[in-house]
Amino acid sequence: MKEGGASFSRSFSGQRRQLRSVTEDESPRILSEEEMNRLGAKIVKAELIGNTGLAAQLQAQLDNARKLKESKAQISARKPEEEVRKRQLP
Repeated sequence: MKEGGASFSRSFSGQRRQLRSVTEDESPRILSEEEMNRLGAKIVKAELIGNTGLAAQLQAQLDNARKLKESKAQISARKPEEEVRKRQLP
């Protein structure tokens, strides 16, 4: 059992290094539901191993992704209204 735990810890620290490079290099983008679920799973894993700093960082990313997705949906919903108004103007 001890060996499996060490394996999990090593793979998770590798994910953390990969996550840092991705978040530093890329601009914010809308995540799919699957990507948000994976991010949520990483949060749970970080909490389980006691890495509250990483969990907080991941939670902030998830919150930002949700806000970005919500704002994009609101913008998309407004566009048809604007098109209707443009057509109605003489």
